[in-house]
Order: sequence, then C-alpha cells, then structure tokens
Amino acid sequence: MANAKPTLPRLKLEYQRVDADWNGMSVKFLVAITVDGKICPFFVPESRLARRAEALWIIRKDLHLALEYCSILIEHLGQGKEQERVNQSLWQSAVMAYARCFVSASEGRIRLEEDIFKQADSAIKLAHARAIELRHKYIAHSTGASHFDIPEDKYKELREIVSLHVALNPNEKNRQIVEFYYDILFFGPAEIKYAKEMRSLIEYVVVSVNKKLEKTEQALLKELETEHTIDDLYEGAVRQTGEVD
Repeated sequence: MANAKPTLPRLKLEYQRVDADWNGMSVKFLVAITVDGKICPFFVPESRLARRAEALWIIRKDLHLALEYCSILIEHLGQGKEQERVNQSLWQSAVMAYARCFVSASEGRIRLEEDIFKQADSAIKLAHARAIELRHKYIAHSTGASHFDIPEDKYKELREIVSLHVALNPNEKNRQIVEFYYDILFFGPAEIKYAKEMRSLIEYVVVSVNKKLEKTEQALLKELETEHTIDDLYEGAVRQTGEVD
C-alpha cells in the first residue's frame, strides 16, 4: 500500500445504521458516509491491535457515560424525596461506569492500570480510591461489610456516604437508646462536592485513555498498511445492501 500519514479520518464522514451483507446475511451495521452520500465499505481486522483498540474504545465510552451522569447531577441537582432517589441513582451509575474501567477484565475487555495516576495530584488519587472503594463495598455488593472490615484511613471518608445512626429518646428524663437506623446520604448542597471531584477524576483519566487509543490506532493503521494491500482490504470488505435514509 502507498505510504500515508498515520492520521485518521482522511475524509469528512457521518454515520448511520443501514442494512449490510455479512456472511450472506442482512445485518444492521453502523456505516460511514461521505459528504456526498457515498457509503464506505468496511473491513473488520482480527489482529491483537484491533482487539486492544476496541477495548480502549469501550473504556472511553464508559468514562464519557460516567462524566455525563456527574454533569447531570451537578447541573440539575434537585431536592425532595423523589429527586433524592434520582440523584442517588445517577451517582451510583457514575461510580459503576467509572470503576468498570479498572475492575473488569472479562473476555473482550482490558483493564486500566493504577499506573496512570503516577503523575496525578493527591486529590485525583483520593477521588479514585474513594470511587473504587464505594464500588466494592456499597454499590456492586449491596450486602456490604461491617465497618470493622474497612481500613481506618478509609472509614472516615466512607461514613460521609453511609452512616449508622443511633436514635436517642427525645425525652431526656428517660434517656435511652431507642433504635439503630442507617442512612445513605443523598446529594445535597454539601455532598455535590463528590460529583465535582468525580468529574475532575474522569476528565483526567479520559486524557490518558485518549492517548492510549490514539497510539493503538496509529500502530493498527501501520500494521494494516504494511501487512495488507489496499485491494486485500476491499476484497474482504462488508458492503451495504440497503439505502441511506
């Protein structure tokens, strides 16, 4: 193949789902469309670099999803019992989407390593530790653990999220403990700081993932242009059978 700069895209493109032929079947694929309405045939590489690029793209998608949840929390924070449930759901979804990038290494996925925080400041490192701890202790495993199982240096941070309350008799002439109850502190004027910390954390990680993905895509482009001819790619391409709406 002709030598080319390892930068993409080389054409201005839009994307749309259309019917395409894949192994003799008609399948709805996302296709790239040029500004003059031409659908680009596409080739599906099967190399290790291709799988790594896919995994990094999934991680970036999860990070952008977590970022969106945090932004909604910060910008549209509401009050009242029903809204508190919405706030809590958004917060838990943000934590789960973020933590999945570090704890999931199932088939088809890779896991981000902690070394991306080597140059991070203490606030970023603390926000990351809090998010992973929350995922492990309170969200992914809702049965939880005794506070005795939580390291002392983490306990103070986590008590700001989950708190056991000891109710006392309001009649001080009959002082006694009347009940234990548990509170998950919902987002309010004070707790919004966690969403802001999380948003800053995610933005930091996104920068690192973007660099990893760009490096992987450049290596993949070089691999494709070195190990295949352009005719090979077109010969093995998936082609559209339907029309663009």
